[in-house]
This record gives sequence, C-alpha cells and structure tokens, in this order.
Amino acid sequence: MKIAPYLIQNSVLMCAALCMNTTLSQIGEERVTEKHESLKIISTTKAGDVPYGVYAENGYAYITNNDELLIFNVSNPENPKKIGEIFTGVTFNLIVSSGLAYTVGEYGYTIDVSDPSNPRKLGKLPLQGTGHCIWLENNLAYIATSAGLEIIDVADPARPTPVSQCSEGPSRGVVCVKGFAYVANRINGLEVIDVTNPANPEKITTLPGTQAAWNIHVHEDFLFLGRHQNGIDIFSIADKKTPRLVGSFNDDDGGEALSVWGDDNYLFVADNFGVEVLDIHDPAHPRQVEELPGLGCTHDICVVGTLLFIASVKKDLIILEFTSE
Repeated sequence: MKIAPYLIQNSVLMCAALCMNTTLSQIGEERVTEKHESLKIISTTKAGDVPYGVYAENGYAYITNNDELLIFNVSNPENPKKIGEIFTGVTFNLIVSSGLAYTVGEYGYTIDVSDPSNPRKLGKLPLQGTGHCIWLENNLAYIATSAGLEIIDVADPARPTPVSQCSEGPSRGVVCVKGFAYVANRINGLEVIDVTNPANPEKITTLPGTQAAWNIHVHEDFLFLGRHQNGIDIFSIADKKTPRLVGSFNDDDGGEALSVWGDDNYLFVADNFGVEVLDIHDPAHPRQVEELPGLGCTHDICVVGTLLFIASVKKDLIILEFTSE
C-alpha cells in the first residue's frame, strides 16, 4: 500500500511538534506574530525660519528656530494649531518642565509657558558660549555649549546663576545620569564628567574613537551616541564611569545623526535626509527596520508614545506615527 507524500509530511510535522511539546497551531501562531513596523506622516506645519529644536508633552509641541519659540496645540496631531510665540533669537535646543521652558542658542532664557498662549520671559541664562543642548536636573541646567559644559543654577528662574564650567571646545549634546554627565564633544568625542559636586565637576575620561560626537540619548543602562557621518554607537553604562561599546550602526549614506531617541526596543535617528528606525532588541546588532527619507535636514526629534515630533528644515514641524504590530 502506498502512502501519499503529504500524509508523510504531515506525520513528520506532527511528531516534531509533539516532541517539542508544541502544537501545529502554535507553530502557525508564532509565524503570524512576526512584527511589522510602519512609519508614516501624520501632519506637517510651518514653524518659522529654520527650525532647530523640538520638545513635546501634555498635548503641546514647542519648537525653536532662527527667531523665536513657537508653541503648538497638538492634542489633535493631524491638525496642530499655533497658539503662542515669543522672540528668543537663534535657538538650537530647549527643554520644558513644570510650566517653564529653558531655551539655549546664541542666547538662553527661562520662559514661563504655564499659559501656552502667552509665554513670558523670566530670566536670561549667563552662557559663556553658544548653547546647543540643555539637560535639567535638581534645579541645575547642564548645557553643552561652544565653550564646553556649563552648569547653571536655575532654582530661581528669574535669576539664573553660573555654577561651574568643565570641558573645552565645541560640545553638542549632554545628558546626566546618577551624578555623571555624558557630553558629546565634537572634537574630543564622548566625555564622562563626575558632577556629584556641581561646583567642582571632574572629567573622568574621554572615550577614544568617538570624535565627531553630535548627540546623546540615554535609556536605562544604554547610551546612544549620534556621530557626524559616523552613524550610531551604542554603549552600556551599567558602570557609569566606564561606558562600554556594545554595538554600532552606519548605513554609509553620509547622513549625520543629528538627534537620537531610544527605548527598550527601537532607536529613532534624525539625520540630514529624514528619519530612520533601528531595532535594538539586541543592542549588539542594531538593524534598520524602517526609514522615511525626503524630509530634508531633520535637526531634532522628540518621541511621545507612538508619535515622533520632528524639527525639519524642509517641512518645519513634522509629526510622524510609528507602529509595530
């Protein structure tokens, strides 16, 4: 008696499934659960001359440009509405906390945005250099400037006072984690600075091979470093004093990683062509899963939930949605 080939194949599959304590239906389900990522434009909105920085929270987006700080109501991200503005001059970056916006660029300001429709300047940050990035922690502003890392006391927003300065040369990005400041120095590379005593910061090390450092984002024990025409480096900072390189990515398109933002699963990269999304489930082997070119030079990125807020030279404030199913 001949047995049909398909019966033999099904019997083999069934036996294999039983041996693995798995049903054939479970095998099918595993195939179905493969993730599919999608990145799409939700809206584009004019936001003045050359947008540089963007920050979003609680239904509002704040964007800086060559002249001013603009505030948008983005409770409906498909239809952002500009509701407030204030002159700040050329401004490259900002952060918003507890109804206050802190902006840095050629000048730096503390701005009351508790009423987003009527922002008011409170004080001026005493910067020694041009500010490119700001981090806020415990009433202290850590600012990456053309003169290095500057630390300013902002406990009284109307009277910011300088605390100290550390590092030298053009710094582009800064984050602080548990008493350590990580500074992206465009010439020297990634610097680690002990700021447990903010009045007397101490440089611990500069990581070799990280020159052209441009932007930094930290999530839990991982630090993501964007580099000018050198892609992305991923470091473990489980040992806060000694970052350890665990992975890197460079698509060789000549793009500058101008801004990076990551979580447990994905890294979002804004460069001078558009936006890329990297899967970082395995930080040692990041892989590109989605990209959206043609957005022009995207200076900054802020991620809130599934929404990406982009400051783009070409299309100003762009809101994207990223989904993974």
